[in-house]
Amino acid sequence: MAFINEDKETGQKRLTRIFIAIDLPDQVKDEIENSYKNISSDKKIRIRWIPKKNLHMTLKFLGAVSEKQIEKICETLKDLKLNMDSELFTHSYGLFPLKGIPKIFWVSFKENNKNELSDLFEMIEQSLEPLGFQKEKRRFVPHVTIARLKISGNSELKDFHRVMERYNEKFKSISKQSFPVKKITLFKSELQPGGAVYSKIMEF
Repeated sequence: MAFINEDKETGQKRLTRIFIAIDLPDQVKDEIENSYKNISSDKKIRIRWIPKKNLHMTLKFLGAVSEKQIEKICETLKDLKLNMDSELFTHSYGLFPLKGIPKIFWVSFKENNKNELSDLFEMIEQSLEPLGFQKEKRRFVPHVTIARLKISGNSELKDFHRVMERYNEKFKSISKQSFPVKKITLFKSELQPGGAVYSKIMEF
């Protein structure tokens, strides 16, 4: 396995930003996008809705790594015993952080087999720790980010809550969306002028 990632001008090897995620079926992506597609926001609130093609459920963000590290990560993930028989259901929506000015607008999921996804998350955490990746201290919450927010002060926060009220009606249309989890994907993220572009490195 070889990953060629060199600067064309200098010939130096570059680091690659990568993350592990569950890719969503197109039908689920369509429904999530439709839930916010026609929601207008007050002009002074800056909301950047996530493009449909970029919707995913992050399991672990690994940051900028070298070609050799990517190869080791792939070998480690290959060795995981992924006997997944879980199905995820859209559950609710909300904001991160929970207190203060929110920055992330998300849709959460629940699974029919109560602990399978959490067990998978913990398995990934433990398997990658020997490679130098610190374990996540926060509790894992299965969610898909649908927007990033730039809100200044309480007045804009009140305006955004009105946007949330409009979203509530739309969310009802996706409240029964579900999909089986059969695999996980290692993605790379490239920052471009038009926003982040995600591409698959390998599926497991």
